Amino acid sequence: MSEAVADSTRRRIVAAAGEIFADQGFEATTVREICQNARTNVARVNYHFGDKRRLYEVCLEEARRHRDALFPMPAIDHSMPVLVRMVRFLEGIVYRFLASDPFSWEGRLILREMLQPSAVGRPLLEQGVRPQFEFMGNLIQEMAPTVSAADRNHACYYVVGQCILFRTGGALVEYLTPSFGPFSSQENVDGQIQELAIRLCKGVCALLGQACTVTFDHNIEQLLQSPSAK
Repeated sequence: MSEAVADSTRRRIVAAAGEIFADQGFEATTVREICQNARTNVARVNYHFGDKRRLYEVCLEEARRHRDALFPMPAIDHSMPVLVRMVRFLEGIVYRFLASDPFSWEGRLILREMLQPSAVGRPLLEQGVRPQFEFMGNLIQEMAPTVSAADRNHACYYVVGQCILFRTGGALVEYLTPSFGPFSSQENVDGQIQELAIRLCKGVCALLGQACTVTFDHNIEQLLQSPSAK
């Protein structure tokens, strides 16, 4: 088998497996289903990947590369006030959750692992999700130095929960509050992302209550509109 043919077969198997894993999860998917979808046989799957577990790991790695290439997290200027840094960080999170293609297997597979973590997918959470969760927690700690760990985590989950709601429950949001959810209009998507990020940041401040030592003022609003803060 030539290298070009082997690479084509490998990519075809990954794409076929990714679709099924995204729909059914690791445990419910069989290698035979993958073979049928990829128009290949079990021997070739074993030749290229060894077993189903390794194939799933490769699919997760590919999904993560796909996400990072299309939706890189923004560079954050650490000299900026913490509220500006938080909004910029949240813009990246919102963009990843809501601007990605909801029908691509890569996005669906990552979302499945976030909502229903598998033992095989633990590296994705440890390498791709936990660092962002901890980074957000550190920003919240800077906003409210005396906040308890429980309240800090609650504020983080407030952000994650809204992003998941808008990603998975968009039809419900549109039904209950037409034209309210993010991307209710396809115009000025970047502006809508920033608006939601600011709302999320203000919501975090409200949750922190008196422990929060920073507030949105005219200076913060100006910095958020400044190209140097982006």
